[in-house]
Amino acid sequence: MPTLYLHIGMPKTGTSYIQNTLKLNRQVLKDKGYIYPLNLNSGNYSATRNAHFLVQKLMDKSGKRDLNKENEIWNLYFDKISSMFKTYDKMILSEEGIWNIGEKRDKKFWEKLKKELNARNIDCKIIVYLRRQDLFIQSHWAQKVREYETRSFKEYINGKNILRLEYYSRLKAIADIMGKESIDVRLYEKQQWGGTKNNLISDFFDAIGLEFNDDFQELAKTTSNISLGGVYLDYKRYMNRYPELRTANGRKSNLHKILTKLMYENASDFSFSKNNLLTYNDTMEILDKYKDENELVAREFLNRADGVLFKDEIPKDDASQKTDYTVDDYFNVSCDVVCMLSKDIDALESKMKEQKCEIENLNKTIKSQQSTIDWATTSFPKKVVRKLKRIFKIK
Repeated sequence: MPTLYLHIGMPKTGTSYIQNTLKLNRQVLKDKGYIYPLNLNSGNYSATRNAHFLVQKLMDKSGKRDLNKENEIWNLYFDKISSMFKTYDKMILSEEGIWNIGEKRDKKFWEKLKKELNARNIDCKIIVYLRRQDLFIQSHWAQKVREYETRSFKEYINGKNILRLEYYSRLKAIADIMGKESIDVRLYEKQQWGGTKNNLISDFFDAIGLEFNDDFQELAKTTSNISLGGVYLDYKRYMNRYPELRTANGRKSNLHKILTKLMYENASDFSFSKNNLLTYNDTMEILDKYKDENELVAREFLNRADGVLFKDEIPKDDASQKTDYTVDDYFNVSCDVVCMLSKDIDALESKMKEQKCEIENLNKTIKSQQSTIDWATTSFPKKVVRKLKRIFKIK
């Protein structure tokens, strides 16, 4: 029976990194009997989110949800999946949005998926990474700031947020339909990662039954892997008041890219340790709220008799991340942004001059070639004809 490995997130657990690593190693995966398809996506979403069609909402011209179109896409892509399973025994699909599809859609979604898989005789293994709730909340806020959020962290945690952090309740709802044995719970904690290299990627490969050895490539580390933080993140939060500076269509804004470069260049002035926006008491209050749920996950899904889910030590000091930035802090960042923009504009102007010279040289070459072509198509044939007539004595 073919096996579908369905990676459902949750958010802020390295999903994009896993997806891009899978994309990088598609050919090697194919050689080992695994397919990570990139043709199961519609709309403006990245092709690496190849399970997004499962939860995608489509609208008709009137702005109402088009269920017929959604079902059409669903059936079309499952037909493709069935076709690919004729060549490959195992397939990997990934989409973190499945974790947060909402309670109203939840049961119907899993029942529909179960029915589809059974009808096509496909076995399903669900991989989910869980992150400690206090760390997730901080990372989630930072992600929203990178996109559009204008609230401070304090305003954010005191406001209404639909975050599915009751892990046991969430997993049990899935297990009741898909079966507990089909769910592989993994922890987003470095000390709990396994596999050949004890990192996130080797841990994920372990979940799909592969050894991450020298046959595979790891993604190169770039500035795009750096999470925006400190005054740079708060500067972005402030500038989100201007719609044109927010993230559009899921892509990082130019301002975000500039701030990331600045933060990377000023690494000596910025701590790249975990941003800690919560005091010890705040952290314990949050974890106490989810204590029972976490213990149940540890016991029932990981067979841990001690009920311990997360193992990282919680430092007993106050929040280490500065949040009360001064006008001077913001002014300094603004100056750095202007300087970088100025450099980018100078570089762009220089490149445009080079391209202008190249175009002028190209035009000269085209003119010369056109002249040769004109001569070849007019004078040359007449001369050849006269020559032939003389040779063969034709009048």
